[in-house]
Amino acid sequence: MAKAQRNSSSFSVLPPRGTRSFWRVCQILDATTQYRHPTYGVLEARYSDIVQHVVNHGTYHRGNIAAMLRQQGYAGVPTDYVFYLYELSQQAQA
Repeated sequence: MAKAQRNSSSFSVLPPRGTRSFWRVCQILDATTQYRHPTYGVLEARYSDIVQHVVNHGTYHRGNIAAMLRQQGYAGVPTDYVFYLYELSQQAQA
């Protein structure tokens, strides 16, 4: 795997749009970097693995919040990101 270069802004290495750009982004996401944890030590992981972790971790927290609200007697609400996008779209059209 290719080693990604450290950059003050990771997103500044993303290329402009286009077919070649798609494959370049794939290469960037396949690159690895090291993460240090005080208890677990050093982990070398692909950027794509970390993106997946962030998405899954957000889902975990949304589930916890929804469960706590239900325990307090509040009605459940949709927590899927796509419902949020629908809401934004409707607000923009209003």
